[in-house]
Amino acid sequence: MSQSVEEIKSIQGKMLLQMIGALLIFTAISVVFQGVMMLTMSLGGSEASVEARQQLLEGGYTVPILVSIGAVYLILGLTQIFTGLFSFRLANRLDKVKILKIVAIIYTVVSLLQQAYLFLMNVTGALSWISAILMPGVLIWALQKNLRLAKEDPKRVYVVDPSKTVRGRQQPKKTTSLMERAKAQVKDEELAARVAGETPDGQQKQDQAHPVKYDDLEFVTAMNAASDETGEETQDR
Repeated sequence: MSQSVEEIKSIQGKMLLQMIGALLIFTAISVVFQGVMMLTMSLGGSEASVEARQQLLEGGYTVPILVSIGAVYLILGLTQIFTGLFSFRLANRLDKVKILKIVAIIYTVVSLLQQAYLFLMNVTGALSWISAILMPGVLIWALQKNLRLAKEDPKRVYVVDPSKTVRGRQQPKKTTSLMERAKAQVKDEELAARVAGETPDGQQKQDQAHPVKYDDLEFVTAMNAASDETGEETQDR
């Protein structure tokens, strides 16, 4: 039975959700690193941080604003990590699609608020809105495919049945080792020799299966010899 159009789209959406999840986790590392660096600079953890903070203070920023910027980066990075994990783990689950939808909405809101705050603080420009909108938009678009399939078949749990996938990935058993094949070959040769009568066992079985046949002359001669021996034994007695 061929797959429906919605099912094929959901399989594509599943793969896309897993790709987005992995990408979010990867990009979240740099976002969290930026937040940690901003907090370290705001608190003056090193001489270089003190110099950078002094330059920002001279540019019109205050320490609370710098701390808030670092916190915003951290919040966005952690949100991306959780969203990436949920997207990757729940991409194949239709029964959890509503949970994933809520997570995607939260990530979209956090991303937009973070970008709006950084834009107001003159930390980022107008082009940075593209990254703030693009990634959540692609995530929600891919999620819609699973939502449509879940609505079409409410009892369905998976986009792709894991049991079928596991059976499909099972590889045939590897060929036997050289030693095992050599032993099997020897056994086959011995069996063939027995059948052909080339071994004592085979010859014995062949003799039992086909007893020796005597013609009439040999049979009469053997009977006469046996009677002569019997008569001689009687006279001796």
